[in-house]
Amino acid sequence: MRHFWKAAATNFLQLGALFPSTGVACRTIAKRFPPHTQVVAEYGPGTGVLTHEILKRLPNDGKVFGIELNETLAKTLKSFPDQRFHLIEGDVAVLSGRLKTLDPRGVDVAVSGIPFSFIPIDTADTIVKNTHENLKKDGCFVVYQYSRYLLPVLKKYFRKVEVSYEPRNVFPYFIMVAWV
Repeated sequence: MRHFWKAAATNFLQLGALFPSTGVACRTIAKRFPPHTQVVAEYGPGTGVLTHEILKRLPNDGKVFGIELNETLAKTLKSFPDQRFHLIEGDVAVLSGRLKTLDPRGVDVAVSGIPFSFIPIDTADTIVKNTHENLKKDGCFVVYQYSRYLLPVLKKYFRKVEVSYEPRNVFPYFIMVAWV
């Protein structure tokens, strides 16, 4: 929590949250992944609370590529206790266009809690477009947010978008699953 609050205090708009996701919310988000998921790109893993839940569901040869822009959180993630986690420091707007290079099997799921409502709409559009173009043909983009702000952009690129609501988080999430 200390690392999360330090990062939030120094750059709130980059994190867009006052608290990390709850365990219940993380389980609900990870349950949205298809059962065949082996490779995940996590945009903004923060302190890794969702990452732990994702790794519980992946096979032993699975991988999570965490793309983190915040330097404080990246320092924390460098000592992540699972060899299947790979930290990539950088901007999701750029790196979302390179998902195909992360693993020869391709990326099954991209998951994001980055605060899209604080990002310029053209940058959000670029991230969603890049993600769509770089996921496997049966992949999905799982987005959890405090609002449905990103829904029209997801519908612009993905063939099907499912929306659910998770009230057991501070503050509640809309979970949007966009299918390639």
